[in-house]
Amino acid sequence: MTFRCFRKPSYSAKLVCIRSHPLCQRQGIISEAYRKGLFQSFLSTVSSSIAQKHTKNGFVSTERNVKCMTLATIFKKYSKPDIHFLKIDVEGHEEQVVCGNIWDLYRPWVLVIEATEPTTQIESYSAWENVLLDANYRFVYSDGLNRYYLAHERQELAAAFKAPPNTFDGFITYQHFKAEDRAAQAEDRAAQAEDRAAQAEDRAAQAEDRAAQAEDRAAQAEDRAAQAEDRATRIGYSNRRLEEYSRQQEERSHISLSQLSSAQQQINNALALSEMMTKSLSWRLTSPLRHFNPQHQIAPFIKRAFRQSNAQERNLQQAGATDSVPVTPNAIPSQYIPVQIGNLEVSYESAALCDRRGIGRVSHAILNHLERAGTLSSLDNSGSLSSVGHRKVFFFSTVHWAPEPLPQPSVLMIHDIIPLLFPEIFPDEIVADWRGRFLRIAEQASCIVTISDSSAADISRHLRVSKDKIRVIYNGVTSFSETIKPKTPIPSSHYIVYLGSYDHHKNLDVVLKAMLRPELSHISLALIGENSASDPIVKEFGLSSRVYFFGHIPDGQIGYILKNALALVFPSIYEGFGLPPLEAALLGTPSICSRRPAMTEVLKDAALFADPHRPEEWSAHIANLAEDAKFRKDLSIKAQARAETFTWDATIKRLVKILQDVSIPS
Repeated sequence: MTFRCFRKPSYSAKLVCIRSHPLCQRQGIISEAYRKGLFQSFLSTVSSSIAQKHTKNGFVSTERNVKCMTLATIFKKYSKPDIHFLKIDVEGHEEQVVCGNIWDLYRPWVLVIEATEPTTQIESYSAWENVLLDANYRFVYSDGLNRYYLAHERQELAAAFKAPPNTFDGFITYQHFKAEDRAAQAEDRAAQAEDRAAQAEDRAAQAEDRAAQAEDRAAQAEDRAAQAEDRATRIGYSNRRLEEYSRQQEERSHISLSQLSSAQQQINNALALSEMMTKSLSWRLTSPLRHFNPQHQIAPFIKRAFRQSNAQERNLQQAGATDSVPVTPNAIPSQYIPVQIGNLEVSYESAALCDRRGIGRVSHAILNHLERAGTLSSLDNSGSLSSVGHRKVFFFSTVHWAPEPLPQPSVLMIHDIIPLLFPEIFPDEIVADWRGRFLRIAEQASCIVTISDSSAADISRHLRVSKDKIRVIYNGVTSFSETIKPKTPIPSSHYIVYLGSYDHHKNLDVVLKAMLRPELSHISLALIGENSASDPIVKEFGLSSRVYFFGHIPDGQIGYILKNALALVFPSIYEGFGLPPLEAALLGTPSICSRRPAMTEVLKDAALFADPHRPEEWSAHIANLAEDAKFRKDLSIKAQARAETFTWDATIKRLVKILQDVSIPS
């Protein structure tokens, strides 16, 4: 059991906080039991002289009358048989406390007694130490403020007092203790701050997740909106096609009826003439001489009239049914143009040269440059062609004109597979061709060449062709050799150019919608190619005064219109390569293209790109080119530099290498 005698009640209160079962009494301790005045202050004391010193030093004290009892009385009332430790700190009142105990009866093992006068280092233990020594207590240690005494019967504890507190017994100074305490508190605060930071990070991460989810939902909503707009565009396109088809059918019906009416009139006239002749007097008189049978002579004429009428009607029906297909290849036997390149004979399928579209232009360019390559001995000298034996190979510049079965060995060029990507907007017979005959032809080809990595991936996926069988050769770009001003009027102010058809995948409608925006109210649009079917929507949008239809015109006139344009617009949803932007670039005209794989692959940073379903992006780019001349010039220079990298020499050199690899000895 431990006893502590304090000069101040607050010290007792602190003891209560750190001990689980303290016994604390607000009790004065003295040599005799009676009431005495206690001067309570920061350094409480029962000595009036000491209290006066405290007052002079600035302490405020309050005198209280307290009940006092001796230390022996306290031991008798509260202690257990063994008292292990007694601490006496009573601010100059130590002698009275020491003298108030019966030391032979109540013997604490260890005594710790304050041994200096209050607030000084003046020793004051001489007045009471002999009492302890006489009671068989031994002085064992002093820390400068307190003196330590050990009961005679507990001398086995003396070894613990041989040296002052040190590092070997785990002792630390009070300052060290407080520093560690402050450090621990700082660590606690840091841990709490880290916890709060972690919680804040968690909340931030959750907020970011929610934001990402919101962005995903927004993107999905935008995709759905774009798909809805795309479906609406397709429906509008289909409706316009149906209207055009109905109009054509009505015209054909009118033509057929007119022809039938004309034929019927001719028949009636012939019958009337026959009847008049047979009933005339002269006819009857000369009948024995003529032996004329009117039916035998008139019937062939009638049949011929009906055959001509029906044939014309069938031709009109076929033209309408195959509007998206320029020719029926099976009806035309393949004809080949031989091209000799060193020891290699290339049989070039010539039917594609009749095509009026971009495929026909590319076919002409490939043939011209292959024939030019045949005149250059440098091919043999460079080692790109073998000098041993003659070899042969067939080349088809497009799948549309390739025969079935395909002659071997053959290299087949497929520019794109748009009908397989958008089957809903093409006639069923065209889609059926791609899923049937064209697929079989692709399987029969020794090698397939195409014009972009994007097309190569689509061909492999949809035509079930191994990627190892496909080679990518970028088109060369041919500049317009001359520019001739068209005879028809062209826009006098800023204008943009669209070069192509009004097919769904060409996506002309997004440009027409962009033209409705106020920032483009001063911009005109020149349409070149088979796109007159867009006229109804041009009128519906109220753009007739700003849209110019040129139809099919010579290359020189195309070059003139492109060269003087603000920009070329190329809004296709899909393209295998995208030749017009590069042709425009060679004339110093920049392009705005759809942000789609083939276009971004070929043009890179040499064009402006816009979402094919967002008219506002197209109008913003067009307005920027119209307002910022320096920006337009810089883009034109960059585009021209990019276009000049697509040379026919490089294209043909790679094509000849492929043809040589596929060829066999003749």
